[in-house]
Amino acid sequence: MGACTSIEDDDVRTSTSSVPAWMTEPWRYHRLPRQTSTFRKTHKVLSVLLNVDLLRQMTVFQPGMCRMVRYLLCRWQRQTGPYAKAHFIVYALPSDHPVDRLYLVSELHHAHPLVLSRTLMDLFAKAGYVECVQFMHDHFRHGCTRNAMDLAAAGGHLDVVTFLHTHRFEGCSTDAIDFAAAGGHLEVVAFLHTHRPEGFTRHALHFAAAHGHVDVVAYLQTHRNFVSKAKRWRWS
Repeated sequence: MGACTSIEDDDVRTSTSSVPAWMTEPWRYHRLPRQTSTFRKTHKVLSVLLNVDLLRQMTVFQPGMCRMVRYLLCRWQRQTGPYAKAHFIVYALPSDHPVDRLYLVSELHHAHPLVLSRTLMDLFAKAGYVECVQFMHDHFRHGCTRNAMDLAAAGGHLDVVTFLHTHRFEGCSTDAIDFAAAGGHLEVVAFLHTHRPEGFTRHALHFAAAHGHVDVVAYLQTHRNFVSKAKRWRWS
C-alpha cells in the first residue's frame, strides 16, 4: 500500500513538472495577456490622439469650431474698417509655423467666409506668408491688388513675388523694384527686371545708394536704360 502511494506521488510529481507553470497558477498568470492587450489598445489610442495631423482629420467633420478660431473671430469683429480687420488677422497668426498658420486661415474661412478680403491677401504677401497667398488664390475669387507684389518685393519675399507673377494678373508698379532696391533685395530686383514690364525709376538707384547696397547699385547701373516709361524720368 505504501509502495503504491509512493509510485502515485512520483507520477503526480512527474506529470506536474511537465506542465507549464502558468497552467498550475491560473490566478496569477491568466491576467497577464489581458493586461498586455489593454496596454496595446491604450497605446494605439494615444498614438492617434498625439498625432496632430490625424487628430485634425478626425475633428474636421465635427460641428462647431475650436476655441482659438472662436476667439479670433470675436476679436476680428471688434475691429473697425477693412484694413484694421485684415491687419489683426495677419499679426494674430503664428509667424514661425506655416502649417498652423494655414490651418487657422482655412478654419477662419470655413467659419466666416467674409474674413477673406483683397486687403488681407495684400498683407499676406507683405508678411511673406506664401502658403496663405496660395490659399486665398484658390478660395477667394476677388484676388488681390497690385500692392501685393509691390509689398512682397519690398520685403524681399521672392517666393511670393514669383507666385503672384505666375498665377495672378494684377501685376505691380514701379514701386516694386524701387522698394526692393531700397531693401537690398538683389534677387527680387533681378527677377522683376527680367520678368516684369513695369520697370523702375531713378529712386531705385537713390534708395539703394542711400542704404549702402553696393551690389544693387551696380546692377541698376548696368541696366540703367530700362527705366519706367510712365514717368519719363532721365538719369542725371
